[in-house]
Amino acid sequence: MSASSLDQPIARLIAAGIAVVALGLVAWLAYIDNREDPAIAACIKQHTAAIARARDRGALPADVAQRFLAKVEESCRDQAGSAAR
Repeated sequence: MSASSLDQPIARLIAAGIAVVALGLVAWLAYIDNREDPAIAACIKQHTAAIARARDRGALPADVAQRFLAKVEESCRDQAGSAAR
């Protein structure tokens, strides 16, 4: 019984190459989805500091400051998204 042409070393090498390219693409897409936008990071840092200063000076109650801090990232992402449009 003869071996299939798909069971040759060159076919296995090509299949391994395709697998490596596919895994590389998956890794690249994961990186693109999870990278941090510098504008958003700066916005978060700025707003977090402003809220903390207001809280520390007594101008903002601690519970209100906590609610604002919980929404800072979402707010900055929304601002960046509307600026891109």
